[in-house]
Amino acid sequence: MSMCVRYAGDSYTYLLDSVATDHGRAPAGASASPMTRYYAAHGTPPGTWLGTGLAGLNDGNGLTAGSSVAPAQMERLFANGADPFNGAKLGQSPHIYSGSDSRRPVAGFDCTFTAPKSVSVLWALADQPTREVIYAAHRQAIADVIAVIERDVAKTRIGTNGVAQVDVRGVVAAAFDHWDSRENDPNLHTHVVIANRAQGADGRWRTLDSRAIHRAVVAMSERYDTLI
Repeated sequence: MSMCVRYAGDSYTYLLDSVATDHGRAPAGASASPMTRYYAAHGTPPGTWLGTGLAGLNDGNGLTAGSSVAPAQMERLFANGADPFNGAKLGQSPHIYSGSDSRRPVAGFDCTFTAPKSVSVLWALADQPTREVIYAAHRQAIADVIAVIERDVAKTRIGTNGVAQVDVRGVVAAAFDHWDSRENDPNLHTHVVIANRAQGADGRWRTLDSRAIHRAVVAMSERYDTLI
């Protein structure tokens, strides 16, 4: 797993650029081999929501984990720091600065979970049932890491100058599956963008403690690799 920071504005749009309505899943009765479908497919599936922090969205009515991520929802959350369902402010809305990204508010943390090359090659060459098992293992490993992040890593800060680090009610994240590398080689990986908005025990939305997240990257990467 690798991680990079995504800033407020339009940095999220790259995840939507490759999404297609037909994202390569085999239709009923399809006769083409998995390998043929893999290379003939265009686009990737829509993103899906995950994280227990979803329960606090939509005025406490929640957003369903596993539901598809709409472009408008991505814009609300990652460009404006707002509730992806209804556009309500989640804490202080970020101001979009001009100039370098280093002066712009952090919108989220893009955690990219990449299967080892041997796993990606096996996934690309295997029959459909085997591919589904490999993909399920990949997503289960991701789910485990996100659960650990929610339990041990995701924190926010309160008090004068953020003196106190406190727990949050889970994270809000959007996951996007990709199948290829930039060289069009088989490369099973998933971008999980964790929003820089989390709800504290008091119900207020604040930014995450980014220092805790950065410190945990290596451990979370090792955990994913071990599980997959």
